[in-house]
Amino acid sequence: MSSVNQRCPSTILQHSERSSQSRWGALPEVVPVALVVLFVTGLFIADRVNKVPLVLVFLGIYFQLFTLTSFGSDPGRVAEIFRAPDLHAVLFFAFFILTDPPTSPVKYPDQLIFGLIVAVSSYAIFELLGAAHYLLSGVLVGNVWEAWRLKSKHKDTKAQRHQEGPQPMVS
Repeated sequence: MSSVNQRCPSTILQHSERSSQSRWGALPEVVPVALVVLFVTGLFIADRVNKVPLVLVFLGIYFQLFTLTSFGSDPGRVAEIFRAPDLHAVLFFAFFILTDPPTSPVKYPDQLIFGLIVAVSSYAIFELLGAAHYLLSGVLVGNVWEAWRLKSKHKDTKAQRHQEGPQPMVS
């Protein structure tokens, strides 16, 4: 029995070596139909949680910044952004991580700012550090901004209530 268990992982690895899929990097040879399913499912979820403006602003600015960089400097430096697995990663990120309700703004104007901040900071981190975590670092910057915005809004509301004085109780 133990020899079968020892052979199973190698058999699985041998099978995956012969397939057209890669175990590394978000399946770079995935069929185009899978990307369509990812895109349609992502749009459906973004619509259901009311985050479509956030997704559109993020993806628009993200790809615009990298496109401008490819025209302004060596396109080879940013070409990977437009190919698998980075393309798959950014679509998954935009549809499923950015739209996470507890960490992204509810109101549309705030979503637009949040998407802008995440796209610009992700781009800057990629350009400055070339780090693999540039998308997650970008959403971290956006979440810090969102926390700061909520805290300052809470302080303003509290200060306004303090200026107005105690409210009479209505029964």
